[in-house]
Amino acid sequence: MSHRGLPPIRSLVAPLALTAMVLLAALFSVVEAPEYNRGETGTIHLPEWRGPANPPLWPALDQLIERAPVADSGALLVDDRTLAALDIGSRGVRQPLTMAERRRARFLLRRGLGDSAGSELAQLWLRYLGYRVAVAELTGAADLSARQELQRRYFGSDIAASLFRGDNAMRQALLSEEGRR
Repeated sequence: MSHRGLPPIRSLVAPLALTAMVLLAALFSVVEAPEYNRGETGTIHLPEWRGPANPPLWPALDQLIERAPVADSGALLVDDRTLAALDIGSRGVRQPLTMAERRRARFLLRRGLGDSAGSELAQLWLRYLGYRVAVAELTGAADLSARQELQRRYFGSDIAASLFRGDNAMRQALLSEEGRR
């Protein structure tokens, strides 16, 4: 019994089977991607990281994204607030980072803040991690001029001035106060 104008069911089996196989392959090949919710909190929900772990790295990046000052235009604002975000976003992160960790951090910062601000913040953050190691190796920790030289070396004069203006002023005031005693 055949309906007029409809192809026989046997002729539909092969295309339907092929379509089902393609859909199943697509379904099983989907890789779990992070969920991004910049919104008010700047939180990124990360899937489990496969490979060697640096547990403090992922919460540090969440904190960095949450605290990074970004203008309405999407540009990163480089000032004392950025320094505070960099400081919080680097606490406990084990050094040196692997290349995979560096790439993933850049990716997550771009996704969390947008390409422009995220790329700039990733670059500053990676420099800041190196800067922290260098500051820890200073023998005269109270020597402000040595710190300022490291700041210029790691960030360049303009960015260093913007990032560390308040921190350096506070250190200078403390040194002046100690000198009066």
